[in-house]
Amino acid sequence: MSDHQIRMKKYAYIFYGCAIEADRLQEKEDLRQQRITGDMIEGRRLLNGVPEKFREKTVKTYIPSKETMLAWQAVSSLSRGQSHNVLLLGPVGVGKSHLACAAINTLTELAVECRYVYAPDLLDMLREKLTEPTLHDLVYNELYRIPFLAMDDIGVDRDTAWTVSVYMKLIDNRYRNEKPMLLTTNLSMEELEVAVGQRSMSRICESYEIVQMSGEDWRLR
Repeated sequence: MSDHQIRMKKYAYIFYGCAIEADRLQEKEDLRQQRITGDMIEGRRLLNGVPEKFREKTVKTYIPSKETMLAWQAVSSLSRGQSHNVLLLGPVGVGKSHLACAAINTLTELAVECRYVYAPDLLDMLREKLTEPTLHDLVYNELYRIPFLAMDDIGVDRDTAWTVSVYMKLIDNRYRNEKPMLLTTNLSMEELEVAVGQRSMSRICESYEIVQMSGEDWRLR
């Protein structure tokens, strides 16, 4: 073997050895990034507000009927990252909460920061913070900031000027800052306008995909 061939063979060993080592290091880094992403998703899952009962709910676990197909399609598009506002109206037991939580669970898996809020609980918490302006503002600011927010069962509480103002602040702020929301309610459109106010209802009619759901109460089947 000539000196030239020996040198070329030596360089080949060095080159391929480096390439193999580079691949090994890249695989190690990919695994590290996957663990970091997994930890972030798990952390967001713990903080996304979804109740334990709905932790495993996804758009795939919801079996739509003819009466709920449009709602399922609207939430499925959200879960594919198509950012827009959605309002689900319908009686109890047709799966509005299931779909709201399914959207949050799927977006969490996609590493999207999002939050599920049960409207009566939110109003109770804000009432408790009325005498603590700093904490009161922190709650609002967090709900303004979060990239995607699902608010379930709006309008369940007795309508007062204060509850109307809460809904108006949230809906109007997120509308102006183009932060999408998913809202659910048992109310009719007329009843909802009383609950959230005329200004909020105008925002909803302008910028939300409004879907009416119907059907049997699945809890009674």
